[in-house]
Amino acid sequence: SVKIYSAENPALIYKDIECALTRYIIDETKCSYVGYDGLCLKYGAGDAISNSAGPIHHITVRNCDICHIGGGFTAGVYENGLPARFGNGIQIWGSANDIVIEHCKIWEVYDAAISPQCTVENRTYNIYIRNNRLSGFEYGLELWNRPESSALHDVYFEHNVLEGAGMCWAHSQRPNPRAAFFELHYTNSETNNIFIRYNVCRESAQYFINVLNGASFNGIEDMVINNNVYYIGNGGGESRIFAIWAGGKKFTADAVGVGGYIAATGKDTDSRFVFK
Repeated sequence: SVKIYSAENPALIYKDIECALTRYIIDETKCSYVGYDGLCLKYGAGDAISNSAGPIHHITVRNCDICHIGGGFTAGVYENGLPARFGNGIQIWGSANDIVIEHCKIWEVYDAAISPQCTVENRTYNIYIRNNRLSGFEYGLELWNRPESSALHDVYFEHNVLEGAGMCWAHSQRPNPRAAFFELHYTNSETNNIFIRYNVCRESAQYFINVLNGASFNGIEDMVINNNVYYIGNGGGESRIFAIWAGGKKFTADAVGVGGYIAATGKDTDSRFVFK
């Protein structure tokens, strides 16, 4: 718990006092045919834009600024003996289709900048995430889907700029630090037509790609990860791992490791790797 006190009457000392509430700034549960354009969403302890249930469909998020999001506790959930915390910039949960997220700036986020994810039966498809600038997050794109009776298809994460995975206010506070540009969790649903391409990724405190704990991601063999640009620096990267792949194979963040990653996975064959 956090206790805050003032030596004097706070009304005499401070112009205003603000507390981040652990709830969505925008709750779009079961919404359809909605557009958000030019909004500035800040200082929420939960997700900035999210839904607790589907279906949601035909939603566009465009030209929005989203920052300083997350850090609230998830009731009854623990990681490594500590209360789990959460908070994504834009989250898609449950059945969702025809969702467009474009030309947004998202930064300083506790968990993922953008995350389609679900653990209840769903149909998620026609998700277009493009031309966004994402920085200062734990994960840039966090993607996963369960249970196996669900379906995830036609997801396009393209032409985005991602900077500073794990280089934000939250990383050192986490019970489970595992920064990555692309965080692919355990997925056992049907998947097809998933594209992660034409993105620029610059500097990570840990990984560039993480298939969480080496777990399986159904259909990852057919997932297209290609035509990206990765800037791999010497700083920030205590583990110096470029990718953790399904089955637990780790590939180091150097030319040899990246070459092994390409050969073993068939991904990023046409991507560019810049070592600094």
